[in-house]
Amino acid sequence: MDQFYLKKGQSFNLDLTLGCGQVFRWYRLENGWKGYAKGRIITIRSEEDSLFYAGCDEKFIREYFQLDMELSDVVSSISLDPYIKKAVRLCQGLRIIHQDPWECLISFICSSNANIPMIEKRIELICSYPPDESIDGEYSFAPFPEPEKLAQMTEPELMCCKAGYRARYLIGTAKAILNWPDWKEEVKKVGLSESRKLLCKLPGVGPKVAECVLLFGFNKYEAFPVDVWIRRLMEHYPECKGKKDEEIGNFGRKYFSSFPGYAQQYLYAARKELIDY
Repeated sequence: MDQFYLKKGQSFNLDLTLGCGQVFRWYRLENGWKGYAKGRIITIRSEEDSLFYAGCDEKFIREYFQLDMELSDVVSSISLDPYIKKAVRLCQGLRIIHQDPWECLISFICSSNANIPMIEKRIELICSYPPDESIDGEYSFAPFPEPEKLAQMTEPELMCCKAGYRARYLIGTAKAILNWPDWKEEVKKVGLSESRKLLCKLPGVGPKVAECVLLFGFNKYEAFPVDVWIRRLMEHYPECKGKKDEEIGNFGRKYFSSFPGYAQQYLYAARKELIDY
């Protein structure tokens, strides 16, 4: 395996980063992780100040885990009160991954109204459809389906992949993306509000899914996705009590002005410890 040396004092927690619910095709091994990302099957583990990895190069590791970003600047900018400071303390070294926008888009459509194990299972079934009996083990690490393949699948086939009501959304979004070849460039170049509107035109994409895609697929750190957990956690702030998701998101973006997306991710990762704070 190749070795990547972290800078002295560089904050990075591999387990938290891969296990906090921002990606769904990474699986914990006895010693490290194995996953599929951007067309690669990667094995990686962390030891003291180093990462040992196979299946990709150093450039990929640096970009995927955003290791050139100074996390201390992020943490200092969002540590505005004891509540968020506790989340940061509990989740030291958590970084937002730079995912492939297409994989991220389909993954978060699959995530609607589901827990993480179910999301992982659903995505794995879609990626490995039709099932290959020659594959040994629980995870196939099959390539993520391109829009062309997903657009040709039928609703009954996706139902077999436990997609449920999302089946028609997945097919519809794949077809829409085929007719929108410059979607990544268009979403990337405009601000948060306009990029959210563009994504919400896709079948099955509402504000929460759109902001997840903008945060994890485009690294628009001003995004602040609101789900049931974030809604409950943000009620810690009087300004958010009894408010709608849009209002909570607006408050989060204003309050954590520099990196709202990072604040959201730290809160979500520490949700079980914070819920009764």
